[in-house]
Amino acid sequence: ATVLDAGERGALCIGLAGESFSLHRQPGWEPDSFGYHAEDGRKYTDSERGEVYGPAWGAGDVVGCGLVNATRSIFFTRNGQ
Repeated sequence: ATVLDAGERGALCIGLAGESFSLHRQPGWEPDSFGYHAEDGRKYTDSERGEVYGPAWGAGDVVGCGLVNATRSIFFTRNGQ
């Protein structure tokens, strides 16, 4: 998806979550959710600390999220990389 406007705080996230996920939190902060956060480029999995993953992203970037079924792994992309 192309980010058209990152908002005032740039607090965007792309990710995956189960159907019981609370929409009041960002993916990756809650159990059974995974997220790539715009403001710090960190990948979050059931944690509010996250881990170093990629560059921060915002307006004009194209971000994506994918799932490799064979390895049961999730990956995120920024501008095709």
